[in-house]
Amino acid sequence: MHKPRFYVINSVLHNPTSTSLSAAKAFQILKIAEQHDFTIVEDDIYCDLHPGSAVQPATRIASLDQLNRVIYLGGFSKTLAANLRVGFIATSEDMAKRLSDRKMLSTLTTSDIGERIVYKILSEGHYRKHVDRLRSKLDTVRDKTVKQLERVGLTIDITTPAGMFVWADTGRDTHVLTEKALEHGILLAPGSLFSPSQLPSTRMRVNVASASDVSVLRFLERELGKP
Repeated sequence: MHKPRFYVINSVLHNPTSTSLSAAKAFQILKIAEQHDFTIVEDDIYCDLHPGSAVQPATRIASLDQLNRVIYLGGFSKTLAANLRVGFIATSEDMAKRLSDRKMLSTLTTSDIGERIVYKILSEGHYRKHVDRLRSKLDTVRDKTVKQLERVGLTIDITTPAGMFVWADTGRDTHVLTEKALEHGILLAPGSLFSPSQLPSTRMRVNVASASDVSVLRFLERELGKP
């Protein structure tokens, strides 16, 4: 019998579907964690790309739990720069001390330059305006990308009003499709990457910021046999 120690989840703008957790589902997960006594690691790295509950309902498990058994994670690599490895943790006082001790033993400290860059952006009030512009750009390119993907033969049966990703059905084994794409210098994300079983899947994750590339669309159009 398995006894889990912790459970990792993207509650908001889930990777790869860009869906967000409802309050009912969040409560169910928390009750299961209490029943089986395991810790929830809530990875909210995409939180600042979320437009707010008025547009897409979203519930953080940490807000329900008040950080009793939830370790809440956030960061800036998805909104500022991919190589800006600066983040933060919100958790109980005891867990924070234990994690700090482990950090000192393993990595000692994060990049001082990276931390200073993030501090300057946040303290001078630039971050909110930047994120607002980023969300607006993603909204524009997401709508365009969905239409282009459907035109070349993909099915988008899960649509969300926010986030970086689209979860699309190609009707083909996306592992095979990915291998063919690599021959043309194109990198795809097959559905098997996001499955614990790693079984073949017809679905794939599409990053809306890069999927409108002409070479990607031409490849998909050719392989999926659409005129």
